[in-house]
Amino acid sequence: MLIESSNDAAYALAETIGLDNFIDKMNQKAKELGMEDTYFINTTGLDVNDSLPTLTNFSTAQDMARLSKYILLKDPKIFEISSLNYYEAMNASGNFHHLAINTNELLNLNSHVIGGKTGYTPKAGGCMILILKPEKGGYIINVILGTVSQEARFEEMKKLVIWVES
Repeated sequence: MLIESSNDAAYALAETIGLDNFIDKMNQKAKELGMEDTYFINTTGLDVNDSLPTLTNFSTAQDMARLSKYILLKDPKIFEISSLNYYEAMNASGNFHHLAINTNELLNLNSHVIGGKTGYTPKAGGCMILILKPEKGGYIINVILGTVSQEARFEEMKKLVIWVES
């Protein structure tokens, strides 16, 4: 789920406690974190229905940065996983099942990148979070939302990283 944006994996994870319960917990955690401009209607973040434009997942760059900061402090392993270029998933018998290839083209942009997450839907456009750990210490959380294409999110993020590091 974290490496190749597998919506099946997100769905399977949510099924362990029930989809509605999982979505409720997502929204509850968002409120606890002060993500006032975020609301989830499904487990994947995918667009739902063009005929119901008000029924959609939504968030802001500020809220995504807030969530990223929380993850860095409470469960940094998530970004460690998201920094893998690929992962060989095995089945219960220990046999190779699936090769997950990371959708994040900027993982190897420079040595400061420690992880991130990509996203895209027709309504949201290209979206991306990229976490940097500069030599000076601390973290820099970069968020890009609403680019015109999946490719543009990488182009815009590169520009932002170059600007931040200059």
